[in-house]
Amino acid sequence: MSEKKSGSLTAFCNAARRRASSFRSNGPSASDPPPVENSAPPPAYTRTPPVEVPMTSVSMPAIPAMPAIMPVASPAYTPVSGDDDEHAFLAKFDTVFLIDDSGSMAHPSRPGAQASRWDEVKSLLCAVAPICTKYDKDGIDIYFLNHRSPSRSFGTHQGGYSNVCSAKQVMSIFQGIGYPSGWTPTGERLDDILSPYMEKVRAAATSSQGFSKVKPLNVIVITDGRPSDDPTGVLMNVARELTRLHAPASQLGVQFFQVGTDAKAREALAQLDDGLVEEAGRDIVDAVTWDNGVGTLTADGVLKVVLGAVNKRLDRKPMAGNQARR
Repeated sequence: MSEKKSGSLTAFCNAARRRASSFRSNGPSASDPPPVENSAPPPAYTRTPPVEVPMTSVSMPAIPAMPAIMPVASPAYTPVSGDDDEHAFLAKFDTVFLIDDSGSMAHPSRPGAQASRWDEVKSLLCAVAPICTKYDKDGIDIYFLNHRSPSRSFGTHQGGYSNVCSAKQVMSIFQGIGYPSGWTPTGERLDDILSPYMEKVRAAATSSQGFSKVKPLNVIVITDGRPSDDPTGVLMNVARELTRLHAPASQLGVQFFQVGTDAKAREALAQLDDGLVEEAGRDIVDAVTWDNGVGTLTADGVLKVVLGAVNKRLDRKPMAGNQARR
C-alpha cells in the first residue's frame, strides 16, 4: 500500500473514533437524520395449544390403616342374686321408721298370743334393717312416738336413731327404751320428721341441681291404734306443698302399717289413705290393715309397705295373713 493511502485511512479512522465518542457524550447530533418509526401493525395473535407434559408418577410411602375406633362399653349391670332382687331399688330412698311406743303396744299382738305388739315390731325391725342396709349403706332411721334418743348428734332430726344397720342395734335400742308407755302423738312426730325434710325439698326446688339434690324419703309408721292427735293436717300441708313445688311423685311417701287387730285403728288409717288425694291432689299415704281381725306382722308385709308407694310390682304379690292395702 502506498504511503498516501495509508495516511488517508488513518485519518478516516481517527475521525470515526471522534464521532463515536461525541455521540456517546452528547447523544445524537441535531444534524443526524431522525429515526424512522415502524408504523406496521404487530402480527396477529395465534393461540398455541398447550403442550401436554406427561406426569411422572411419584411413589409415596404407604400410610398404615388406622384401627377402627370401638365404642367403650359401659360396665354391665349385674343384678343382685337371690330372692330379694326386687328390693334393690331401696338404694334410691332413705327409709325412716316411726314406731308406736304407746301403752297399748304392750298388749298381745292378737288374741291368745304370748308375744306383745311391741315384741312383734321389734322382731320385724330386726329382720328388715339388714335388708334395707344391703342396698343402702346408711341403714334405716328409727323414731318413736314418745321416746327420744339421748343422742344430740342427729342434726335436725332430734330424738331419733340414725344409721341402724343390724338386728343387734335394733335389740339394743328396744332394750334401752324398756316398756312402752304414753299416748299416740302421730301427727306431732310426723311433723318433727317431715319439717326438716321439706326444708331441703324447698331449697332443692330453686337450686341448679333440682330435686336430684334431695334423696326421696319413705316414712313407715307402725301403729296399733288411733292417733291421740290428728296427723291429717300435717300430711295435707306436706302434700300440697309438694304439688306446688312440682316435686316428683316419688319424692315422699308415708306408709301406715297396722299392728294388732283394732277395728277403730283400721278405720282411722283408711280415712288417712282415702281422704288425702282428693284434698291435696297428691297421693303420699299408703295404709295396710287387717281385714279379718287376725293377722301377724311378716317380713313380706312390712316390705310391701316400705315399697308400696314406689314399687308397684309388689301390689300384685299376694299378702300373707289376709292383709289389705287401702
